[in-house]
Amino acid sequence: MRNALLTVGLVVAFVLFGATPSPAQLASIVFPDTVAGSTATVTCPSSSVGVCFGANCAASGTIQSVTGPGSPFSISQFNLLTGTQFFNGDCTANPVTLPVTVGPGQIFAFQATFSPSAAGSFTDSLTLSTSGGPATVSLSGRGLAKPVSSTRGLISIQTNKDAYVPGDLFELSYHLTPGSSQSTVDLYLAIQMPGSPLLFFTDQGGLVQTITPFRRNVTPVDETQTPISLFIPTDLPFGTYTCYMALGNPGMTPDLSNLKASIASTIAQIDVTYGALSPVQQSILQSRGGNPDLLAVIWLPDSHQNRASWSYFSGNPVRFTFLNGHIETQQALSNTPGTQGPHIEPSQLTPQTTLNSLMATFGQPASIGPNADDPDFTEVHYASGLDVTLLNGHLSSATTSLP
Repeated sequence: MRNALLTVGLVVAFVLFGATPSPAQLASIVFPDTVAGSTATVTCPSSSVGVCFGANCAASGTIQSVTGPGSPFSISQFNLLTGTQFFNGDCTANPVTLPVTVGPGQIFAFQATFSPSAAGSFTDSLTLSTSGGPATVSLSGRGLAKPVSSTRGLISIQTNKDAYVPGDLFELSYHLTPGSSQSTVDLYLAIQMPGSPLLFFTDQGGLVQTITPFRRNVTPVDETQTPISLFIPTDLPFGTYTCYMALGNPGMTPDLSNLKASIASTIAQIDVTYGALSPVQQSILQSRGGNPDLLAVIWLPDSHQNRASWSYFSGNPVRFTFLNGHIETQQALSNTPGTQGPHIEPSQLTPQTTLNSLMATFGQPASIGPNADDPDFTEVHYASGLDVTLLNGHLSSATTSLP
């Protein structure tokens, strides 16, 4: 009986091949809602489009062929990548054709696309034929009806990323498409933050609850503007943020009870997340089966840099280093200690961390005291092997050590 392990996306799930003759079901590929006639694409570092063999990708195997999916889904751009290339989004660094042998530490990556021609829900699957047995990946997506053209024009919005961490630059852009009318419009931009009412941006850059345009008497032309470009304040709450934009009739405040009739376009919407860890870091936690043995974190506010190092001792020993959630290096470790580290959850140590949050999570420290060289810094020590330095009450750095 074959007893190989195939891991999709660096351990979204481990699947033991040979245990059953039926195909194994691996990580699903779920596409965002996509307007009919356009295309959504999923590539690395999304864990759903990477395949490797063995626990922590430590084994080798062969992918003989791929069958499916059918329209409106497709897959292409097969590449054989290192872990660093995959997680850094260098998705086309080494194109290959099938069959291909995936060696230890390598990931077979592909691109998946969804191109609906009509509104509705779509599902399909693809099957990988491998030396570890067959495996099936499900695909799903929802097509949206094309927006109805407005005589005043259309507006769409986009951001430079979908997921943000402390230290990231947030940029929001909008694109105007003129309609058949040459009339001017007012532009409205609003945001829904976690635990907050809907807030509208003003032309002075403020946020108010009153429905207020942030641009007045604008003549729509085919152009892209970036009205917001800023480093995310570290004290913003973690969660999902939804941004909205619409064209309004000049000088007329939209009626929320009859919104469709009182604005001059459809409403553009985009969701982004702000969290303690990036999608890449979350994928590594999944792939390694938990928290690192040892970690180090330092927050450099003047340069908006959130640097971290994670070390794993078991399985395939490795150290990852990150800058704002992005992998900088991935280095194999040798001569690792025979004992395990404290396995602290990395999301507990962010620029938002305070003494109160440390005590709420880890309990009473073994010691708390001012730094000998600079009283603005406070040193917090836990007997479990966690040491945290606070600057003006918030985390400046943290390290863990073997107990």
